[in-house]
Amino acid sequence: MPTDEEWQELEAGCSWTGIVQNDVVGVRVTAKNGNGIFLPAAGYREDTHAGNVESKGYYWSSSLYPPGPDCAMSISFERNGHSRFDGARYFGHPVRPVAE
Repeated sequence: MPTDEEWQELEAGCSWTGIVQNDVVGVRVTAKNGNGIFLPAAGYREDTHAGNVESKGYYWSSSLYPPGPDCAMSISFERNGHSRFDGARYFGHPVRPVAE
């Protein structure tokens, strides 16, 4: 799972473009060298409720929010932008595996 630092690198050094790929709404994150990844706008899950599906994406980092272990750093995106935030760990967010 990416660290918060790795999400910061993607946030600062890549272009984020809202697209539909294979009928799935999401963003294409493209680096300056042309490499990229697709992140589906999968929304979030809280108990039995699924929210913001196909309108927002939320992805965990492996980094805990410094004040305490009940939150972790995440990144979110929607059509008009993206940002990092500290999210309560009881929310269901997708993860994006990375390789070293």
